[in-house]
Amino acid sequence: MSRPQARPAAGTASLGQRYPGLAGELAALAARARPTDLLSLCLPAPPLPMAGPLPYIAAPDSLAWQRPDDAWLALGAACTVESAGPGRFTALNGAWQGLAARWQIAATSQDSGGSGDLQAPLAHLGFAFYDASGDSPLPNARLRVPALLLRRRAGRQTLVLTCPAHGAAQAMAGWEALWQTLERTLLSQPAPLAALHLQRPPAPLPEQAFVARTRAALAAIARGELDKVVLSRRVTFEADSALEAAAVFAALATQQADSSVFAVGHRAGTFLGATPERLLSLQDGQLHTEALAGTGWGRADAPLTSDKNQREHGWVAEAIRHTLAPLCAELQAAPAEVLQLPGGRRHAGLSHLRTPFHGRPAPGVGLFDLAARLHPTPAVGGWPAAPAREWLQAHGEERPLWYSGGLGWIDAAGNGTLAVPLRCADLRGNRAELQAGAGIVAGSAAEQELAETEAKLATMLEALAPSAPAPAAASRRGA
Repeated sequence: MSRPQARPAAGTASLGQRYPGLAGELAALAARARPTDLLSLCLPAPPLPMAGPLPYIAAPDSLAWQRPDDAWLALGAACTVESAGPGRFTALNGAWQGLAARWQIAATSQDSGGSGDLQAPLAHLGFAFYDASGDSPLPNARLRVPALLLRRRAGRQTLVLTCPAHGAAQAMAGWEALWQTLERTLLSQPAPLAALHLQRPPAPLPEQAFVARTRAALAAIARGELDKVVLSRRVTFEADSALEAAAVFAALATQQADSSVFAVGHRAGTFLGATPERLLSLQDGQLHTEALAGTGWGRADAPLTSDKNQREHGWVAEAIRHTLAPLCAELQAAPAEVLQLPGGRRHAGLSHLRTPFHGRPAPGVGLFDLAARLHPTPAVGGWPAAPAREWLQAHGEERPLWYSGGLGWIDAAGNGTLAVPLRCADLRGNRAELQAGAGIVAGSAAEQELAETEAKLATMLEALAPSAPAPAAASRRGA
């Protein structure tokens, strides 16, 4: 998204000037720690408005997360663990257990007003749909404790600085570089977004291929091989100038305020989106998850009350109940409800059926154990889960980066949230590759499922180019 270069405001201070005595407090904490410990210092954040999205800073090691109840920006890496393969959740769980046991978290004397938050430090994590993702600019699964974290939660805004104890002597220099990047961003006065023209190259063959795969899936369902399978498609747009990930993230955070909005930097660009689907949340021993399936939009031919949508949603809800029951001491489902997502100038908005679940995991069961059992839910894979995944792989279903995998955070106490990255795009220069999917069940119509993906793509297009006309493919099908 093109805009004039922002001008840094006057008054930029070094980290040492903003927080005098910080180096001494870090040295004192390191002196009491073991060399293998991880050290986090919690400070009051620089003055920031409590309303509006936090910024995203495009960089290969950055990640931003925005929800009404929790928002944060992570920069740099104090510790990173990557994994892949069938044991990836077990590997990340073991890494987190080790980190949590040696994570030393302290407030500093700078926090005389008590504005810091000792629960603010976190590790962010993400993983791909498949447990092997080939040559991807993001690792298949990753757990990372950021070197610098700016977090807003529970009415507090906290700056968290983290380093390994054995690297404490060099940490200030690394923090200073990240701080200067952050402070310049916070003090800048962003210019208004300029108009952006998006071009969508004609792509009849990929659309025809999606329709053909949908019909193949319906044939497999008719033969009794599957009950449901989720197909996705990718569409590439080209802009007349470079796409600015920070501006797109801010637009998504404003337009889809009730979703989990995310931006993840990688070596080639930024993976970002706004997803309505939560895989799970764990807070003080209480589990929350949801079945989200069945889609309606505009004048769609398949309203939420249709038999097709009701059956699609029912399979997801029953699968979650069946999957989680062995891991929970208590698990209850609330009545199904309608989740209405905001529309925009380009689209009427989407609605989904949602069944919330809440419960209490059995002793010794944590976030990674639950994620390993839940992923992939029938909402993004299909049902039964194993045959659906095998069918997708056999028919060339690609899920690049972390699309339809998981993304979120975990803290030292084991609290955390994972969302399912949907309605997303991969931005690289002036190109944006968007991805969206649709659940195929008996009674699905191939052209209607294609139209559903167009309606979902419109969420991202609204943020990429809010003043541009709707794409021809979407308007052609009533999406």
